[in-house]
Amino acid sequence: MSMNGGDAAEQMVRILLDGTETVVKITGEGARQIAAFLYAWAQQEHGKNPAQHGRISMVRLLKSGQELQVFRLRKEEYAAFKPEARQYKLLYAALRNKRDPDGLIDVVVRTDEIPRVNHVLERLGYGGVQQGENSKKKRTSVVAKLERCRGQAEALGRGRRQPW
Repeated sequence: MSMNGGDAAEQMVRILLDGTETVVKITGEGARQIAAFLYAWAQQEHGKNPAQHGRISMVRLLKSGQELQVFRLRKEEYAAFKPEARQYKLLYAALRNKRDPDGLIDVVVRTDEIPRVNHVLERLGYGGVQQGENSKKKRTSVVAKLERCRGQAEALGRGRRQPW
């Protein structure tokens, strides 16, 4: 009988040690995740996170929901523009037409960053970017265009004779 009691005690100690080991593993993994999060947050606060400025994808620019402006640079100009844009913390997307290699690269920026883009281009000795008219005028919605077309169609229809 004492053997069964010893086995039970041994089994309880084994369960306790396995549980403790599992808790230590989970705690260590959580601490590692928290440390990685805090490091990334600190980098972002000090402006060292590369996703905060420099070249980004066009999808990210479109998801920002702000108006965009496009200007063109030659390859050489773009090579000089990249480090300056990063220094001035510009977010931009570069689009190159691979089917038509004319040596020009379309650079897309948000319209609120145009003054900084102009500053960078002036530092490099190039002309500035003018804000396009499309950013200043208000766009009409598709629904408004349809209503206008319906009104014109009704006006034309009133002047016609009905065939019956």
